[in-house]
Amino acid sequence: MFDYILADGLVADGSGRPLFAADVGIRGERIETVSPAGELNTAAGRERIQAAGLILCPGFIDLHSHADLALLEDPRDIPKVLQGVTTEVFSSCGLGFAPLTAENKSSLQTLYGPLFGPTRNVKWDWETIPEFIERLDRGASVNVAYQAAHGPIKLAVMGAEDRRPTAREIARMAALVGEALDGGALGLSTGLAYAPMTYSHAPELVALTSEVARRDGLFSIHLRSYAETIDKAVEEAVRVAAESGARLQISHFMVWGSANRGRAAEYGEWIERARAAGVDVGFDAYPYAAGSTVASLNLPAWSADGGPQRQLARLRDAAERRRIIEEMRPQQEIWRHSTIAGVKTEKNRPLEGKNFAAAAKQAGQDVLEFLCDLLIEEELEVAHILHLGSEEDMRRLMLHPAHSFGSDGLHLEGRPHPRLYGAFPRVLGRYVREEKLLPLEQAIYKMTAGNAARLGLTDRGIVAKGQAADLVLFDPQKVIDRATYEHPRQPPDGIRLVMVNGTPTLREGRPTGATPGRVLRR
Repeated sequence: MFDYILADGLVADGSGRPLFAADVGIRGERIETVSPAGELNTAAGRERIQAAGLILCPGFIDLHSHADLALLEDPRDIPKVLQGVTTEVFSSCGLGFAPLTAENKSSLQTLYGPLFGPTRNVKWDWETIPEFIERLDRGASVNVAYQAAHGPIKLAVMGAEDRRPTAREIARMAALVGEALDGGALGLSTGLAYAPMTYSHAPELVALTSEVARRDGLFSIHLRSYAETIDKAVEEAVRVAAESGARLQISHFMVWGSANRGRAAEYGEWIERARAAGVDVGFDAYPYAAGSTVASLNLPAWSADGGPQRQLARLRDAAERRRIIEEMRPQQEIWRHSTIAGVKTEKNRPLEGKNFAAAAKQAGQDVLEFLCDLLIEEELEVAHILHLGSEEDMRRLMLHPAHSFGSDGLHLEGRPHPRLYGAFPRVLGRYVREEKLLPLEQAIYKMTAGNAARLGLTDRGIVAKGQAADLVLFDPQKVIDRATYEHPRQPPDGIRLVMVNGTPTLREGRPTGATPGRVLRR
């Protein structure tokens, strides 16, 4: 007696091997059998789901997510369930919210809050990283694979100052990383472009990642730079991983800016050289040529020294503001290719979706003066979308064997990047079916078993007996993203069924509201 029988589907089992016709029987939270098509015709099941003409594959593992607060706000995680995601991997880019202390709470909410959406229903009642992990285990529509976040750890131990940590502070940060992994985290993430992580140097990074290496976790890194100095940033990441022995994951690796166009092959060579030297390195990317983050990230790093209130004070001070603008002037071209994705106040809500340069012109201001004023009014809580990537280079990087897919979705209230609603169906519809850039089986591997292997998860990512019943059933002729930059909340087409631990979380394109997900601990 099965709970569910998925009959007569074509199975892409996640391993990359060719499609095969099969019946899949599910009992409880696990796959009980994967049998030749028709073999379960007479088997008893609580529900039989006809899968003829559809593809059955493992649930998508979003290797780069920012759902930290979104799941506490709304555990149904509707944008990702609509896509077929069954596991969210965060905290990413070192941006997280544990440990939470009286000293770092305000800074975390102001520094990182603009990227994490509404928090009306979030009770800020945790302190330690294990406590935060436990909060996530209270039921959601997706599983959670948690990484310790460097940002809150650094803020808790030494604040937001631009200085070298003492040996005692390094030891305390390393202890918190170890505590997180022993409490269930699968690794550590850092974001060396974000304050205060941008003030970190090799001794601190090696000490923290050594704790990860001792437990065979994953070290994920938002590089210090993705623009002119990206080669040095990659070299730094590889050096830290080599010295600590940690497995390295470069986050949202992409060709960024006009000066780097056409360098995808060179990027791939960097990865191959590191792997040949013995560093276990992979990278993830989303299938879009535009990125999204907080607008304040483009301010000089020194302006964030001391925390968000100090940065706001510098923006208000005439002399400090002139210095900030002068240092940003060489990169002001960014704002011609950037749109406002989210703000805090109702007053500026009409700006969401508008180009920065156009909004500044309409206000009769220089674009950098406009930016500074907006950051002050919004208390730094401004998110934007930057159209500075290379579509051609992105396609080329997708073909690299070390590449895997993640969404980097930001759960913003305003005009979020469409990757929040469309990343995985976009791969299957545009780059597999329409452009034939990737074989279907390889694309699914890069969303499922490949990501599970990077995380060290052994019980999901494959359609096989004994594996967790995290599954997606989709129509290969119809699956496609519909979210756009103008209308980013459009649900995708073609996703017919999503199961998490044997329970449907989506049927015929509609979320069920079920919350069978759990934290996937080490």
